[in-house]
Amino acid sequence: MARFRSIPVEVDAEQWSGSNEADLAAFTSGDFNALDAEDRENCDDPDATGQLFERSGRWRLVFPGDWIVRENAGFYVCRPDAFTAQFEAVQE
Repeated sequence: MARFRSIPVEVDAEQWSGSNEADLAAFTSGDFNALDAEDRENCDDPDATGQLFERSGRWRLVFPGDWIVRENAGFYVCRPDAFTAQFEAVQE
């Protein structure tokens, strides 16, 4: 059996604070939207406060603290615990 190690990849990411909609909209070229009260009431999880059009071609709910990650294939949502387990800050 052969063993493999994942190749380190650097990504760009921004964390959703619940109030930095303009920053995330600019970062995602308009693929991020904050949800207003009516949108939250009508979505699958009323605790969500944003949504991202992901690389899969679907809208994904975003919660405060979630990270929006940009890779070559596009953007995706990453929960805070998964983000800190997978990524560390790059020292430039």
